[in-house]
Parts: sequence; C-alpha cells; structure tokens
Amino acid sequence: MNINKIKSCLYGSAFGDSLGGLTEFFDAQHILERWPSNGPEELQENPAAVTDDTRWPLCNVFFSIRKK
Repeated sequence: MNINKIKSCLYGSAFGDSLGGLTEFFDAQHILERWPSNGPEELQENPAAVTDDTRWPLCNVFFSIRKK
C-alpha cells in the first residue's frame, strides 16, 4: 500500500469537495451567474471548508487503520 497515493486521493477529494461545496444546492443558471467561467476556482476559506463528502472517506480510512 502506497501511503502517498492514499494521501493524494484524500487531499484531492477534500479540495474538490471544498470547491464544489460552494455550489452544492445551486442550479446551473445560478452557478453561471456567480462564476461565469468554470465555477469556483479558488478555495474561499482557510482552512478550506469541507462537507460530509470528505468526512465519510476520512472516517473509513481511520477505522480501517485502527482495525489493524
């Protein structure tokens, strides 16, 4: 198991979740009005805000590690 690949997957998922969280309940028209190009491209908070879409995979990893 390559721990760096696992970390990279979790970080990438968390960053994507943080960017997508800004638009989660908006329709396409609202998103295009607020972010005319490609949607949000920069994290808005420091540290970046995440949703349960990040928390659940982290829980799975933590519990998998604890089981061993």
